Amino acid sequence: MFMKKTELLFVLLICFAKPIFAIDYYQVGDRLFVWAQSGLTLREEPDAKAKAMMVIPHGSKIESLSSSMWSEKLVAIEIVKPNFTNDEDGTKIKTPALSIHGNWAKVRYKGKEGYVFDGYLSHMEVVRNDFLKFFKNHHKILEADTVVSCKQYFLFSKGYTFSRDAGDGACWFSESATFIGLSLEESILVALYKCNPEDDKTEVIVLKCKMIVEGEMYFIEFSPYGLNGTVQLRYSAGIADIRYDDHT
Repeated sequence: MFMKKTELLFVLLICFAKPIFAIDYYQVGDRLFVWAQSGLTLREEPDAKAKAMMVIPHGSKIESLSSSMWSEKLVAIEIVKPNFTNDEDGTKIKTPALSIHGNWAKVRYKGKEGYVFDGYLSHMEVVRNDFLKFFKNHHKILEADTVVSCKQYFLFSKGYTFSRDAGDGACWFSESATFIGLSLEESILVALYKCNPEDDKTEVIVLKCKMIVEGEMYFIEFSPYGLNGTVQLRYSAGIADIRYDDHT
């Protein structure tokens, strides 16, 4: 199947240099969800060269037959490939790759047992492009302010929030969502979903990447080709704030 390429201006300010780990913890018997958009390969052995048994589809629920406790993150998979671009002064620079670090997890799916890369596993169901719909389907609304049609605010159980604001004449609008309990990698994948309005399988091409060490706050900004706006991620201590600004 042909994979559409979405060109991104990717501005990355990482405030604490450390590997990007996926799911933080799971144990035997846990129900986990596959977040890899192209699916996750189930293999006979914990090795990338081992025989592939099948591809578990994106969004599928699997059962863990192993534990992540004290396991080292020995495997790294690129989610953003390195690229070359020109700096503001015309200097040609290479943007670094962005990788997920994880390990092999033994799992069961539809009666078959094997091994998958745990970097694309999560306790949370897959978050699609429509954040408000996802929150309404999975969390109780504790507070809602929708009196003004162009402004909306929702507070959900567990501290999740969603807000939408639109300008006069609908010439611009913005959406903001707060997710609780995600790893940095999960938060990046959620932000990338927002970059892809069709929920399509997308290969990300990075045009620019900038890294700055400053405390423990992560800030990432995506400017997807084909969208008239930006997607911003602010992450710290398991809390991810994702904002989408559209300037049509």
